[in-house]
Amino acid sequence: MEASLNGPQGRIPLGPGVTTVGRAPDNQIRLDDQQVSSHHAELRAENGGYSLVDRGSTNGTFVNDQRLTSQVPRRLMPGDRIRFGGTVFTYEVSEGGAEGERTVVASPPDQFQMPAAGPSYPQMSYQGVPGAVPVPGAEAGQPPYGAPPYQPYQGYGQPPASQPGYPGQPGPFGPPPQGGPAFPPQMAGYPQLPPQSQPRRRGRAGCLIASLVVLLLVVLVLVVVLFNPFNFPGPLGLLSSSPQKTVDTFCSALKNGDYHTAYGQLSSTLQANESEQQFTRAFQAATALLGPVTTCAATDFEQNGDHATAHLSLGFQRSSRLVTGTLNFVRQDGTWKIDQAPQTQSQLQNT
Repeated sequence: MEASLNGPQGRIPLGPGVTTVGRAPDNQIRLDDQQVSSHHAELRAENGGYSLVDRGSTNGTFVNDQRLTSQVPRRLMPGDRIRFGGTVFTYEVSEGGAEGERTVVASPPDQFQMPAAGPSYPQMSYQGVPGAVPVPGAEAGQPPYGAPPYQPYQGYGQPPASQPGYPGQPGPFGPPPQGGPAFPPQMAGYPQLPPQSQPRRRGRAGCLIASLVVLLLVVLVLVVVLFNPFNFPGPLGLLSSSPQKTVDTFCSALKNGDYHTAYGQLSSTLQANESEQQFTRAFQAATALLGPVTTCAATDFEQNGDHATAHLSLGFQRSSRLVTGTLNFVRQDGTWKIDQAPQTQSQLQNT
């Protein structure tokens, strides 16, 4: 048995023992290829055949486009395609005597060529067509220039009898369907592709309507959460008025001596009975005697429609007693106001 590598510079016989491959001059097969390492790989004769071993090359050794693991032998089979860098060889085995070892220098091919993966088809010879004008120097079997323009068939079946030189057999796809052109089906032996369904496109009007509906829902949720216009129970109406918020504003203003803000929390009925000046003088007199307001809190809120009640406790710095009483609330134009104060002016002065 004689094994060899068939490459750019012809067939290179493989001798017994180890045949080294690389760019360095001490290799049996020296490759003038910049992508090949100095000591790229080696072929080992063993068990009546050859194994290929990559010796840790930079760009790798490939058999049938599969990279070999470094230092792991790969048994070669006849017809294997071997690539070192950009140089490609074919491993061949034939009967005959072995030749002596020799050093061969091979250069990479000018262009990397991939083997044809598709089936080969027979070459058809061109038969002359009446009226063709021969061209000097045209090879036998090649179509001459100057042939009359091609007349297409009226169908896909038997070609017209007036055109000699065409095989008298029906077309491969049969006759066309009635009423329109025929397209050939998929060839046998090739993978059948599933039919492609076209996605439906939604109209712009539908998308616009859906966007408006979503926007309206978001606005409605924000209005309910922030203002609670429907008086839902629970922690809604984050920005809307409530008896608790009115009391908080009223107490904060009293503690800071802001009687104008505190007076603004009273209902229109209370403001009609007592002016802001009277309200301010009453609290100024009380704080001059008892000290500033230090305690102001409301509890036990109860709400019934547009009316509500709460229990208020009011304390001063220099008094151990708390002024207590019931606050009445009324909702006016969506805003809760204090409709009855716990103490009158004379009661504050007597505390």
